Amino acid sequence: MTNVYIEKDGNRYTLSCQGHAEGRPDICSAVSTLVYTTAGWMRNHDGCERITERLDSGGALLIWK
Repeated sequence: MTNVYIEKDGNRYTLSCQGHAEGRPDICSAVSTLVYTTAGWMRNHDGCERITERLDSGGALLIWK
């Protein structure tokens, strides 16, 4: 099972994903695409302050302002 958690707290944003969608590579691919696209946006957006960026197999954590 893939657990996705998204939170906005003032001007701080958190995106956390944990786990694999066992037997559903299409779901894992979709979640990975969205997370990696968000990480790319964070790196390239001038107004974004990255606080945490961790992209691992089966888990990701992005925190930014």
